[in-house]
Amino acid sequence: MKQKSPLLFVVMLWLATALSSHAAGLSFGAWKWSMQFGAKTATIKLDSITNSRSSGYTGTLRVELWVTNSPVPDGQFTGWKVAEFKTKPLNAGMKRSGFDMTVPLLKQPPKGAKYVTLLITEYQNGKFVTQVKSRSLPHTFK
Repeated sequence: MKQKSPLLFVVMLWLATALSSHAAGLSFGAWKWSMQFGAKTATIKLDSITNSRSSGYTGTLRVELWVTNSPVPDGQFTGWKVAEFKTKPLNAGMKRSGFDMTVPLLKQPPKGAKYVTLLITEYQNGKFVTQVKSRSLPHTFK
């Protein structure tokens, strides 16, 4: 008997708006995400990251996709980091565009009603610190 290939489960979410908060001079544009559970990958597409600081440059930046049980507040939160990728530091007043990254799925989110949030973190003083986040959007994982 021929074995069926595993079903590739794909979840897509489009955001037509930019982020809900700007912090520490960093901002980002519209984004979308998908998770391919069969392939154990996640794709993050991000229009741009902008450094509006007046001088210097950022540390290494990391784009992180999180799934949580409730909307992500400012400050501490708990959840599942499901995907991430790093990008080079960005000079003051500069913008980097056209991110389209497929990366390993770090963790498959649990089933049920959850929230998806995109974070930009920056390497400072030996650790990555959240600089800006998107609005948390509801999604049901099946």
